[in-house]
Amino acid sequence: MHRVESIDTLFLGDIPENRLLAIALKNNLHFEYLSEKTPTSVLDYLYEHNLYAVNPEMLRLVAQKAYSEEAFTNSNYTWMHECGLTKMCEYVEANIQTYIEKVWLFLSVGYEKRQYLIQLLNNEQLLLDDKRR
Repeated sequence: MHRVESIDTLFLGDIPENRLLAIALKNNLHFEYLSEKTPTSVLDYLYEHNLYAVNPEMLRLVAQKAYSEEAFTNSNYTWMHECGLTKMCEYVEANIQTYIEKVWLFLSVGYEKRQYLIQLLNNEQLLLDDKRR
């Protein structure tokens, strides 16, 4: 996995958007940050192919259709599971340690639904120290 700070760093002249996205997929590039002006077609492609970093900014952007600031901030893990973003849930579960360290511990204020909190704590990839936090 290669990290790219912004899609703007990939615009090399007049290369068409679809060609740039194909390059990102082929090279497994994960975007750390994108402008809010990023076209929906690009965000949808990054979401479908898991080409975004697990951080609050990128989760907000790729989930813009289902985004709710209050739910995202107060009960992020519950929000993610209940808003229908199946691919995001799978991607986050596969990167649960990064999610906990970069998203959940900073956003969630403890309003997770019990079933999702149990699911989170039962994730075998989650480090014991993080389960105790």
